[in-house]
Amino acid sequence: MPGDWAWREVIKAYNWDRLEAAYEMTLSFGMGSDGSRGIFFRRIEAEFLTRKASVQEKVNAWLTVEYIPDQNPNPPALIQGIVAACDEIARRLNWAHGPPVMVSVIAEEADAPWMPGRNGYFIDKYPYDKICIPNFSAQDPYRLHSVVIHEYTHEIVQDLTRGKAPTWLNEMVAVTAQGGPSPEVVAKYASGQLSWLDPARLQRQFVREYAGQGDWDRYNAYQQSACIGKYLVDLKGEQAIGDLLRAFSDNSFLKELAMRAMNSSPSEEALKQVYGMGEKDLFERALEWLTGRS
Repeated sequence: MPGDWAWREVIKAYNWDRLEAAYEMTLSFGMGSDGSRGIFFRRIEAEFLTRKASVQEKVNAWLTVEYIPDQNPNPPALIQGIVAACDEIARRLNWAHGPPVMVSVIAEEADAPWMPGRNGYFIDKYPYDKICIPNFSAQDPYRLHSVVIHEYTHEIVQDLTRGKAPTWLNEMVAVTAQGGPSPEVVAKYASGQLSWLDPARLQRQFVREYAGQGDWDRYNAYQQSACIGKYLVDLKGEQAIGDLLRAFSDNSFLKELAMRAMNSSPSEEALKQVYGMGEKDLFERALEWLTGRS
């Protein structure tokens, strides 16, 4: 049974997008005695299957698109759709493209119920960040636009916050950018049919999601984050969310020291700077706002 050192090598290869090496090592090491590494293996497998048959087209200074020609018969339309979605959300959040990104259209054969991030995902890799989207989304202009908006927003959040945003806030921005919460779910939160989680519990819900647990819990976690985003947009508009992200990394050295001394999180400080309230108040006021709209 390989030790943690071996899996560190797998993770290192994956994070550098050396997919053949990562895939071969996982085949050698197995999924662990309890199968706990199976989710990670499925992701490696999907990206490796794609890499074997794909071509890569460098579109501009910051974007490369990876796709399988036989499965994507109209590359110009695919690339145009990806660029349009990236440009739109960059404009909406007042952000300039810069960090290198690869958008990879995952092989059709990798689309299976056990595939993690089946509807798309963003990974912080080297020497580029990577967005993986399902092949079925690439074939439909509306779906393509929606999934790229969501995943490229994660790139913007990571860049502006320097990776300091909690998951609930990261997903809040992405789902808000994608179109906001489902009206049916908004009504259920407003009426009390769905439990409204506090910041710590909502964050834990996303951790459970990454462990592969609870489809409905996962969906509701995204939807609650989107409800909070809807409230913030109502308060100050969408561009203020860009200001919120920038507030994560505009503190002086002394301010950072003071935050650490007071055990204040970056998200708490950023929310107070832009909206005049911390996480707890935000969650409470967002629920009151939803209830008042019902």
